[in-house]
Formats: sequence, structure tokens, C-alpha cells
Amino acid sequence: MGGAMPEPAPGEIEWPANPALDEVREWIRRSAPGRMLAGAPVVYRCAPWGLTARFAASGNAIFFKATADYFAAEIPATRLMNRHFPSASPRLIATREEPGRRWMLMEDYQGRLLSEAKTPEPYLAAVRTLAQVHAYFASALDEVPPTIPRLPATQVPGLLDELIPYVERWYASEWRASERLRHDLLDLVKANAHRLPAWAREVSALPNSLDHGDLHSGNVAVRRDGSVVLFDWSDVTVGCPFFSMDFLLSSITQTLGAMEGARLSAEYLDALAGWADRDELDRLYMLALCLGPVRSAYTYKIIEEGSDCRGRFHATVGWWLQRAVTRWGQLG
Repeated sequence: MGGAMPEPAPGEIEWPANPALDEVREWIRRSAPGRMLAGAPVVYRCAPWGLTARFAASGNAIFFKATADYFAAEIPATRLMNRHFPSASPRLIATREEPGRRWMLMEDYQGRLLSEAKTPEPYLAAVRTLAQVHAYFASALDEVPPTIPRLPATQVPGLLDELIPYVERWYASEWRASERLRHDLLDLVKANAHRLPAWAREVSALPNSLDHGDLHSGNVAVRRDGSVVLFDWSDVTVGCPFFSMDFLLSSITQTLGAMEGARLSAEYLDALAGWADRDELDRLYMLALCLGPVRSAYTYKIIEEGSDCRGRFHATVGWWLQRAVTRWGQLG
């Protein structure tokens, strides 16, 4: 997961009580015999939805990830990517798939995060790879296991219908007090909700594929040879592939400017030119970017309800819905 909130630096986070470090070490010992661990792990993230840590080990460092049950699809999605795009996904060493114990052990990505990039080329490499993934699975959905949720574009308006009363109950007072959100945000969301079904019907003309759901620049690794690894498939669904572009577009625009954002979009759409003529593709892309933030905002409702922390991510949900409202306004 990502969003508008800053991430803590690796090494600043303590290992949590659950899962117990001794239990994880023993599982790694049994799952990767011959890979001797050295020293304390570096915890990169500890959040309601999971834990990510790096262990120094003989041969090569390894990553451990524990994922919440409501993000159980990450393991089959990563396995699927290993099968069809092994060079563009973290290589799995072992997995554990039990309630409360959804664990992955992965080889080190051997790259730097895309968020460290100062030029557009790594971003362009990322969207070219993403387009290859989307093109492949658009014609091979029968290979996607049923454990990966289906979320076609036509379901997104219903997500907003569920989200509005949730926002009213858990976020409204925080939003009114926020200096980062417009004071009329909730009113604008409610006033424009009726427009989404028509947009969703248009967008449904696109083929469905794997939608990463959280592809920001901190979930892409860039190797020395310029190739990329797409990781953290916790939010994955089968749905509108264009939704996956939203976060990357935000990342490059904030880092390198709007012109590079436009170039990124063009690179991605050029790779999928066979899906529709360019004018139609451009329109469907814009409409998808009007729907995508709703899908992202709804994910935090899933997290809050699944982790019993309702109201915690009011700022992040507000950021996503303000992004949506801005785009709705651009459509007139």
C-alpha cells in the first residue's frame, strides 16, 4: 500500500509481536535450507495490512513479507507473475498460506526503487513492462486463479455508494478540520456520484487484465541493466488495467513534472494501441483515471474494517477522493 503519507526509513521500525521473530526465523530455516541468516532483520514496513523485512543471508539477501488475510491474493498473484514474467517479479523461495499466516519469502530484488529515479527512463521502462503484463493477461484470463478478486469497472460506482456513508460516519469531522482537503470535498463527491455509472460502462469496453492496484514508485525496483521488478501485488484484482497507471502517473508528475507525466501515459497507450483507435483509447484512459481513485480509496475501507481501525486513514482516503473530484471537474 501507499498513498499520500510518507514512509518511515528502513531500519527505524521494530519487529512486531505478531508474527514472532523466532517463528519466522524457524520457518525460513525450514523453507530455505542452506541459507544461513546473519544479524537482525531490517523492517521496511509494519502496517495493519502486513510486514516487510529484509534478512541478510548467505548467497543473497532475502525478503520476508507477511500479508493480512484480506490481501491473500498477493501470494497467488506473485506466483502467477513468477510463471509468466519471472524477470519482472520478485522470485519466490517459499510461501505459507494459512489464515493469519500468509507469508512469502523472496530473493532480494537487486535494484533501486523507482522513487529514487531522477530521469524519466526508468519510469518509461516500468510502464512498458506493465503494458506487456496487461496485454498478456487480457488474452489469458483463464490462467488467473479465482483467488484473485474480480473487480470490473462497472462495479466501481457501487464502491463509491458504499464509501460515502462510511466517510460520513468515520471521516467527516477530520475532513472538515483538514487544511489539505477542500472544505466541500464530501459534497462534491456526493453531487457527482451519479456520473460514474455511465463512465464505467464506457470503460468496460476495454479488456480486463491484472490491475496491480498500488503501483507507486516505491513498489517498482530498477536494476542496473534498466529492467524493472513490479512487486507488492497485495491490492491486485482482475479489472480495468488502466487503473494501474494512476499512482505511477502521480509519482512521475510530482517528481519530474506534468510533461513527463503526459509522456508516460503516451508510452503506455502506444504499447496497447491494438485495443482501440487512439482517440477512443485516450478517452477511455481519461475516464479510467476518473474511476481509479475511487477503487484506491475503497481499499482503505477494506483495511480499516479488516484491521479494526476505522477512521485511521481518513487523510489518505481524502487524498484519493480529492484526486477523483479534480479529474471529474476536468471533464466538465
